[in-house]
Amino acid sequence: MSTLLALGAAALYLPRLEDAPRYLVTDEVFSALTAHSVATTGRDPHGAFLPLYFQMDLPKGGRPMWFQPILVYAMATVLKVQPLSEGAIRLPMAIAGVVNVVLIYLVGRQLFGRELLAVAAAVMLALTPVHFMYSRYAMDFQAPLPFVLGWLLCVMTYLKTPNPRLLFAAGLMLGVGIYSYIAAVALMPLYLVLTCIVLALRHERAGRYAILAAGFALPLLPSIPVLLNHPTLLRDVAAHYQPDGAPATAGAADSFATLFSSESVADALSLYARFWNPRFLFIDGPLRSTDATWLVGVFLLPLAGLLLVGVVRALGRPLAPVTVVLMAGLVTAPIPASFAGQAEAIRRALELVPFAVLVGIVGLEAFWATKASAARIVAFAAFWALVIALAVASHGHVPQAQAYVRAATVPLAVAMLALVVDRVDAAYLGRPRVLIAVLIALAVVQAAYYLGAGLLVSLALAGLFAATAWLRRQATAPEHVAMAAALFLGVLSSELTFHYVDYPIPRLGPIPATVLVLTVRMAAAALVLASACAIAWAARSRADRTNAEAIASVAVVAALGVQVAYFYVDVFTNPVLRFLHVAVIVAGAAGVAAWWKTDESTNRLGPLTAVGLLGLAALQFGYFYKDYFTSFQARGSGAAVGNVRLALETTLDRVGDRPVPGIYLARLRNESPGLGATYAKFYLLKKHRPDLVDRTAEGDEYMGFEADRVAALPPGSLVIVNPSTRNEQTIDRMSAAGDLRRDQLLKAPDGTPMFWILERTSR
Repeated sequence: MSTLLALGAAALYLPRLEDAPRYLVTDEVFSALTAHSVATTGRDPHGAFLPLYFQMDLPKGGRPMWFQPILVYAMATVLKVQPLSEGAIRLPMAIAGVVNVVLIYLVGRQLFGRELLAVAAAVMLALTPVHFMYSRYAMDFQAPLPFVLGWLLCVMTYLKTPNPRLLFAAGLMLGVGIYSYIAAVALMPLYLVLTCIVLALRHERAGRYAILAAGFALPLLPSIPVLLNHPTLLRDVAAHYQPDGAPATAGAADSFATLFSSESVADALSLYARFWNPRFLFIDGPLRSTDATWLVGVFLLPLAGLLLVGVVRALGRPLAPVTVVLMAGLVTAPIPASFAGQAEAIRRALELVPFAVLVGIVGLEAFWATKASAARIVAFAAFWALVIALAVASHGHVPQAQAYVRAATVPLAVAMLALVVDRVDAAYLGRPRVLIAVLIALAVVQAAYYLGAGLLVSLALAGLFAATAWLRRQATAPEHVAMAAALFLGVLSSELTFHYVDYPIPRLGPIPATVLVLTVRMAAAALVLASACAIAWAARSRADRTNAEAIASVAVVAALGVQVAYFYVDVFTNPVLRFLHVAVIVAGAAGVAAWWKTDESTNRLGPLTAVGLLGLAALQFGYFYKDYFTSFQARGSGAAVGNVRLALETTLDRVGDRPVPGIYLARLRNESPGLGATYAKFYLLKKHRPDLVDRTAEGDEYMGFEADRVAALPPGSLVIVNPSTRNEQTIDRMSAAGDLRRDQLLKAPDGTPMFWILERTSR
């Protein structure tokens, strides 16, 4: 199974790394150039030989930033066998994303002891939008996750098999993980403390703590001489995360004191609270910067319900070792990110993702039991009600939100139908009194719709469900139970045919149009009702002669089919096809209910929740995935950092191998000073033109270019500049004087005019 999950995740995560995301962000470029230098010379761009930490020229307050080594060395390893490109530098993190999926599956097997739940954990992580997106950046935000999951796997395995080697491995994972991302410096010791709490709850002897500590300390030994030889390193890192406007400090102690001042802590608490905003988590994600182009939350909608049930269940056993680890990991993950001074900066708190998924699967596990107790039924209803509420709330933000509402109602509908059709004797359905009652009900419903009393129909549907559920538990005449069930199915059929089927009926002589429409609607509802009853009782009679495993397998597939069919209920415009589509949905749901609910001792809430969860997640992720590779890459591309790629690659493709005296980059719109030349170096190396690196210069004037510098360029030199009113005037003047020739105006994918490519000419 782990191999299948890895292959599935790879099929999702590895395609088109070179152009999705379309543009490299600043950190990717610095890491890529550093990795390229290490791969080709063994030294970083500053001349250090295989350093433990990498100095990046991203100054803040006049001080550089230091990057953790794991991702840079992983990228350098790839660049030893592949040429420099966006796809090559992003490959290590994409592979790490696939590894995370396999690791959480292995953790799930140890944690839940049930294959389906472990697979559900892996699938939910693979389909988590934020995990997918940050697995495709050459940035180390998500680099700690393999080490966190490796530590979790060791701890969960240790709880079942208390081998001290597992504790050493757990500590080793945390120690090595410190070199993955700056936030790991705070989180990995915290996870070490969590492991010690687990040992204390198990009353372990002192030697086990020592083994854990030894595993953690061993990877940290190489950092001691580095910190001694670079005493400013800690100060530089602390200065980089100072609040904006904070005064420059003289040393590391002052920097950290400012970072953890009472004012900074108060701000961090405010930012921490925003990490738990349901809109942010489940509807449309962060509001800041380019992340505002998301059409999905950090997590998919169905995880909201699972988290609700999982947290409630975990709080019911607060001192269990597993609960301590999962809940503490969940609530502490955003703490370092909260001190970074950016609201909803999920990229800095991605450790939240695996803990949220695992707590959610704890909620899913709650539905697996021999019998469906009242508490589980309430939890089941609350789970889907929350998902539906969020889907309704996201109507104005997320495409297809109404379809998600429909799909989320299917598990509830199947569970309700299971109660309705259970213990109903089909022989009583054909009795005259039952048929007459159903026909009267269908007529009354159509009249109610005509009079605009649709709300009363919905209330009647709820009342019939309650009455049927109550009657089936009483010593009631079978005919009464059958009548209540038939009335419920009849009103349900009327509801769906009324809302989803149109009836373009021509006039027939003197018969009023209203009478015709009501009659056809009633006949349509009756046909759907008849098909639902036929399928339900055929399935029920067949299920009585089928083993439980076959019942479960068929029911899962059929329930998923009904969910997908209801999601796409509006796919047809032809009234006949739409009617048949609705008939299939109602009959299919009734058939699944009759097939699945076979006896009183069988609880199907677990499988029903799992199939509904994964079905809805797959549907939502499918739309997100399609959007990610299409519209998402264009939205906001005119304001995207790194879109200078458009100009540089176009220019270099047109130049080919011919000599170019020089390239002049005006200070471009979306790049900070010096970054244009840094991006140019990446693309010059990618396009195998290292000879042009030293002949590329960047201007100093923001969104403009110095005419004197351009005029001084040798003929044949290329100029890249943003279009603007002032630039256009200068270009016109120099073109008229014979100093420049307009070559091409490039537009970003969202249509924003972005770059003029000009050529220096000789008079």
